Amino acid sequence: MTVGGGVFSIADPSERKFKKFSDRELIRKLLSYILKYRQNLLIVGVSLAFAAVVGVAGPYLVAIVALNDIFAGKFWGYTGVVGAIALYAVLYIVNYLTENKRTYHMQIMGQNVIQDIRRDAFVKLQELSPAYYSKHETGRIMSYITNDVDALADFVTFQLPLVLSGFVVIISIIPWMFYLSTSLTLASLVVVPPLVVLTLAFQGRIQTSYVETRKKIAIVTAKLAEGISGVRVTQSFVEEDRVNKDFDVVNTENLDANLRAVKLTSMFSAIVQLIEAGGIALVIWYGTTLVLSGRTNAGTVVAFLLYMTAFFSPIIQLTTFYNSYQSAVTGLDRVMQVLETPIEVPPPGDPKRLPESSEPPRIDFRHVTFGYEPSVVVIKDLSFTIHSQEVVAIVGPTGAGKSSIVNLLLRFYDPQRGQITMDGVDIRDLSFEEFRRKMSVVPQDPILFMGSIIDNIRYGRENIPNEVVFETARKLGLDDFVSRLSKGYDTIINESATNLSMGQKQLICFARAIVGDPRVLILDEATSGVDPVTEIQIQKALDIALKGRTAIIIAHRLSTIRLADRIIVLRDGRIFEEGSFSELMSIENGAFAKMYAMQFARAVT
Repeated sequence: MTVGGGVFSIADPSERKFKKFSDRELIRKLLSYILKYRQNLLIVGVSLAFAAVVGVAGPYLVAIVALNDIFAGKFWGYTGVVGAIALYAVLYIVNYLTENKRTYHMQIMGQNVIQDIRRDAFVKLQELSPAYYSKHETGRIMSYITNDVDALADFVTFQLPLVLSGFVVIISIIPWMFYLSTSLTLASLVVVPPLVVLTLAFQGRIQTSYVETRKKIAIVTAKLAEGISGVRVTQSFVEEDRVNKDFDVVNTENLDANLRAVKLTSMFSAIVQLIEAGGIALVIWYGTTLVLSGRTNAGTVVAFLLYMTAFFSPIIQLTTFYNSYQSAVTGLDRVMQVLETPIEVPPPGDPKRLPESSEPPRIDFRHVTFGYEPSVVVIKDLSFTIHSQEVVAIVGPTGAGKSSIVNLLLRFYDPQRGQITMDGVDIRDLSFEEFRRKMSVVPQDPILFMGSIIDNIRYGRENIPNEVVFETARKLGLDDFVSRLSKGYDTIINESATNLSMGQKQLICFARAIVGDPRVLILDEATSGVDPVTEIQIQKALDIALKGRTAIIIAHRLSTIRLADRIIVLRDGRIFEEGSFSELMSIENGAFAKMYAMQFARAVT
């Protein structure tokens, strides 16, 4: 994000890192989804074949049969004007019915394809590690899965059926036109080379313009998400005007990008219609000379004019189709970026199992070096052991690497060097299910989901009986405030849990972590956001919760680590001091003792 002229402008470095998929790759990917619905495709194919028959037969019946018979005075009978009109009516009635069937099945197929793509993208997002989300804005990701997929939906369900039916008609009528009159057909097809040149001339520019529109709407969505999530801060600092101006800038850029795309497609459409008019004029002129010279009849010329209209109708539709196509392939390209993103922390191909044991696991960090960016090392050749049932606290200044240890232990990231083992097995050789199910985490920022309180406590442990949930909540003191709610544990937590206080949310997170009886408990700054009364309440519960478990406590508030058997003091990604609370406090001018004294002094003042 850069600042210029008092207005924030968004730059997305991830855009430059994206691999650009070719149209062929994108169409192949789209077809892989469409071909799952072969029954719908078959019905659509049969309907298109009938549309081709009507496209050829309709002008023939109206112009050649009916018109020539009018000149010949044959008005009645199966071969006369009335018969031709009756057959024409039957064909178009049946075509209307089959077209409805075709539209219905294309809609079914299209909506299912969109659902599949959106589902696969969401599933992939759940598989990607936090490293991906640290490089991509949430608003942009949302735009890919909503705006870009919606553009693809419009293409598959609306534009594609129209153009398919039109081009099937074109392919059908050209051979028939040659059969009726080679010279008139060649005159009609004089317009094809200009159309090809026109399409080639505009294709690149239109594609570029629609790529830009997709980028701009992603920025708008990102700004919108940022504005909504940060509204309290904005209002607190009275920065509404600034935020509104920021949004207006990106919104105007989005408008300008769309107007440029519309301008190009409008020019394309206008020139196509001009070529169409020239083609029809050519057929009228040349057809008239053929009729006057006796080399053809008036019905054939009228038929050719109708065929020309049928020929150019899909070409005119091509303008709208091409707009939709460019939006669709651009949107699909961005969704493909998500689907084809390599998983930075992949599961093992042949996972191992942890040794069978009733004891909580032992955890070893062996010469671990790690940085979120390879050039910026956060943890440097770090080695320590957490024994079974040992409670270890890790403290240190901001940036020392405390939370990075949790991220590595949960395998959100992998170290550049060294290994982390659980009971002697490298966690990279274990399935995520194998070792993450043994651990529970209470994060610094309490994350709850829309749903009832009891469902949030049982999150990931849905088979736990209500009695166990209630007992866990009672031990934590959670039952006190829940019992005052009108619906108790069935109270619905709204979006972002704004109907709960920070302390209440954190208590629910503690209950969620403990209710499944984990073998390893990780507290990552878990009490930093709660009030002193709630902190004391949680500390009392921890006396019970930590017994019989291997535990890691990451804390800024040093009062919360008195329960630890051992304390590790980090500085610049290395162990600076290590020992029990009393041992570290006894070190003269020790880092921990200074930290504790400073924090205690602040608390007193």
